[in-house]
Amino acid sequence: MTQATGRSETRRPCVEILDNAMVEVLRNKTPVERLAMVFDAERTMRLMLQADVVWRHPDWSAQQVAEETARRFCRGSG
Repeated sequence: MTQATGRSETRRPCVEILDNAMVEVLRNKTPVERLAMVFDAERTMRLMLQADVVWRHPDWSAQQVAEETARRFCRGSG
């Protein structure tokens, strides 16, 4: 939802093309290394969501922050 209009925005999917050098780096990683990258990205996203919730609601308890972070992580912020 935009603040200016109060309406929800429809976002178009975005497909990023990987650089050939990055493709080669990823191909050379083991399955365990690739899985570790996924877990690291998940942890980073969760921490970023949590930081945003704390910033927007500094008066909330740790439980409220945890619940809102989980809600956003699972279903988005809208």
